[in-house]
Amino acid sequence: LSRLFGMLFQTRSGVPVTTETSLQHAAVWACVDFISSTLAQLPIHVFKDQNGQGVRTDVPISYLIRTEPNPHISAFTFIQTMQAIALLEGNAYAWVERAANYAPVALWPLPIGKCKPVTEHGQLMYQAELPDGKKVTLSSYDIIHIRGLGFDAIKGMSVIEHARETIGLGIATTQFGANFFGSGANPRIAIKHPLTLSADAADRLAKQFDAAYAGIDASMRTLVLDEGMTVERLTVPPDDAQFLETRKLKRSEIAGLFRVPPMMIGDFDRATWSNAE
Repeated sequence: LSRLFGMLFQTRSGVPVTTETSLQHAAVWACVDFISSTLAQLPIHVFKDQNGQGVRTDVPISYLIRTEPNPHISAFTFIQTMQAIALLEGNAYAWVERAANYAPVALWPLPIGKCKPVTEHGQLMYQAELPDGKKVTLSSYDIIHIRGLGFDAIKGMSVIEHARETIGLGIATTQFGANFFGSGANPRIAIKHPLTLSADAADRLAKQFDAAYAGIDASMRTLVLDEGMTVERLTVPPDDAQFLETRKLKRSEIAGLFRVPPMMIGDFDRATWSNAE
């Protein structure tokens, strides 16, 4: 219900921000795609501690990650998906499917909201819903948990949750621009009539005006008014609202949230030969 009505995800800009809606902002999408896709291209090496030194090993889980985590996805897709979820939600989980001899045979990324860490009798456990819909409680040996920044050493915090206002304002400016140009770049107006109109007459006049002049297809039509009517602009012009400046600022702020250099997501406003290189 909260996702349906947007009540728990509402921002002061009036835009509800969830994991899904945050990706509507080009900067959020670009940052998540840049980090997760780049990381998925890199080789994976697993090490274990041996006499105080890290020794490279080829354990079964390492082999699965590097080759084919499960029959449905490649190693690239597995790492990309896990990293993208961790960036947005603060936590990403994968279930380690095991054979009868306890050897790992597949790794299954769990969708958002399908797993959470709990402590039982001092032990870290995970309540998870498996791909077949079965709900189980698993030990930490059966879950790969990628954590983001957090303060309880168990789970990370969601960037989307803690930066909701910043992302919401960015989405709001995008929607404002789309609505502005979708209406033919015409500002919101009021029609003044020298006489007093009844409610039905005013409603009919507004509908007739919208039908004739609203929308981008009608933006260049000639406006004709009679009976002494005049038009007054009500909307603050985009220049006065610093529309372009706000969009640029939000793009840079979101890049900062994900610690991505702005030029890596196509923002070259402050790029120089040195910092771009």
